Amino acid sequence: MNNAMQTRQVAMKRRNLKIHEPRQEPPVSVYWLINGFPARIIVWTAEEWAMLIDRPQDAQPLPNGIWCALRID
Repeated sequence: MNNAMQTRQVAMKRRNLKIHEPRQEPPVSVYWLINGFPARIIVWTAEEWAMLIDRPQDAQPLPNGIWCALRID
C-alpha cells in the first residue's frame, strides 16, 4: 500500500513542471580545460560561415552543416 502511495506522490510532483527561462543569453562559446590549457570550440552555422569575410583555415565542416574550430587560449 505504501508503494502505491509513493508512486502517486511522485506522479503528482511530475505534473508541476516549470519552464526554465535563463535571465541572460547563453554565451557564444564555452570554455573548459584540455590538459590544463583553456580551450573553446567556436561554431558557425552554414549561413554564418557564408557571410564570414576572413574564414579560419583550420575550421572543420561537420555532416550536419555547421563549421567549428578548436582554440587553445
